[in-house]
Amino acid sequence: MVVHVFNTSLVSGPETLVWPALAVARFDVQIIWLKESRVALDKQTHVEQYLGQLGLSYKVIEVNSRWDKNAIRKLRQILEDVQQNIQIAHAHDVKASVFLLSAVRAMKQKKPLLVSTHHGVRARSLVRAALYEKYYSYFILPHYDLVLSVCSDDREILLRRGLQPERVKVHLNGVTRHFIAESERNEIQKNIREQWVIENNEARQLKNNFLIFGIVARVEEGKRHDLLLEVIYEIKKRKPEMNFQVICFGRGSLLSKMQLKTKKMNLQEQVLWMGYRPNLGEEFAGFDALISFSKAEGLPINLIEAGWAATPVFACAVDGVKDLIPNSNLGDLFSVDEPFHSLVDKFLNFAQSHEQLRKKGLLFQDWVTKNFSQKKWLEQLEAYYINLTRESFNKKR
Repeated sequence: MVVHVFNTSLVSGPETLVWPALAVARFDVQIIWLKESRVALDKQTHVEQYLGQLGLSYKVIEVNSRWDKNAIRKLRQILEDVQQNIQIAHAHDVKASVFLLSAVRAMKQKKPLLVSTHHGVRARSLVRAALYEKYYSYFILPHYDLVLSVCSDDREILLRRGLQPERVKVHLNGVTRHFIAESERNEIQKNIREQWVIENNEARQLKNNFLIFGIVARVEEGKRHDLLLEVIYEIKKRKPEMNFQVICFGRGSLLSKMQLKTKKMNLQEQVLWMGYRPNLGEEFAGFDALISFSKAEGLPINLIEAGWAATPVFACAVDGVKDLIPNSNLGDLFSVDEPFHSLVDKFLNFAQSHEQLRKKGLLFQDWVTKNFSQKKWLEQLEAYYINLTRESFNKKR
């Protein structure tokens, strides 16, 4: 049995990646959910419904503070109840890993092997979260038997922080979404856009025969929506005849500020703010291309989802984006410190025509479905587990 420990308050990237895969895993799985009492009930209900829909076995531990000794004690008790069956305890990201290590240290008899997945070393926009992540890297992860990073750059950072190379492995993200065949993509795209129009007032401004670019991200500083607006403004000046729109899905602390800046720059026709939309990962065929200006990532699941929809990507070449898009045939990348006018030139070259985007999208789809599927992700996880238990057995002998 493998126990997976999550501290989560909403269904986001790690949950939509890991939980559906574990639901079809060939090994026995038990989920332990560290449930934050400070989180709104409707969000907690959504998490629980998602777990239930997947048919996963799970236990819930209420967490009332950043360092909840009672929650750690309950976690230890659950582990001790199944200690004869459990081989591996696998924590996901910072708080779950801190709590799991403390609980296992307090166990008096058989202790499981410890695995932690770091779901993004640099993708922490808040100062407190970034400091907590460094504590996790320097003081918690060295005590784990295996550390999984979601991209190659993250592994290099963890090695520079002193982790032993043999204990840190790259486990690239992978998800499976609905495969959009070339023959059906135009019709599916039309239906998705019509649905967006029906369900969102601002989407009523969607133009026919325009190139529609999407950005799907929290509206926070690290995602650089402000740079996006500057680029769109420059394109409007240079190419007033260019027919395109950028529609932005997501919410965050800077949403009102970005909406106001859009009006001040007179970009209401070019940039639409659509807010949060559930299940958007199955609607990426609605875009002609997906844009990411984020200056720090793990390995973005939304870019993988774009691949399943044959939607090409224009993105900042950071972290796992480089693992996902290793050459220009699969997508167009720019550096995090790309000079502004060079960035505009690259975007214009990327967006020359529907036909160019279509061809690039098909190549990207073939690459993603072969290399970044749920099946591929799960096979790699199983291989890591087998190697870890074999190494542990050999050491005991």
